[in-house]
Amino acid sequence: MNKLREGQRSVWAVRRSRVSHRPVSVAAPTLAVSALVVVSTLLAGGLGLSAPDVVAVGVAAAVCGAVATRRALASLLAGVGLALVRPFSPGESVRVYVPDLDDVVDAEIVRIGIVNTTMATRAGVLVMPNARMLRGAPEHPDDLDLSA
Repeated sequence: MNKLREGQRSVWAVRRSRVSHRPVSVAAPTLAVSALVVVSTLLAGGLGLSAPDVVAVGVAAAVCGAVATRRALASLLAGVGLALVRPFSPGESVRVYVPDLDDVVDAEIVRIGIVNTTMATRAGVLVMPNARMLRGAPEHPDDLDLSA
């Protein structure tokens, strides 16, 4: 019986590794943007720039950081939108496009987080950024927009 459980665990591990979409990390981009703003502001202040110039440098660094971390910010804002509107709920079946499989699959929502949504498919567990969840699934695979 124990051997059967070990075999089942290995099957699920293989399925999870096969289907898992790249989840979005918010901590690293937020830390990078914060460090960029602090360092650039300190550097501008250390160079003897006036207060308005130091603020302008800090704002410019924040804008550059926001552009660089667009994916994380988009998923974070989409997560807030999903929490407010609640178009999906755990246990609901959805159809989503999975770029790793290059296919549209049916999945059951397990958990909706602030940045990622976790779903169960026939092949395993799928973690999808919330920004992609808000786009929905195309009606036909030829209608896919692969630009994002």
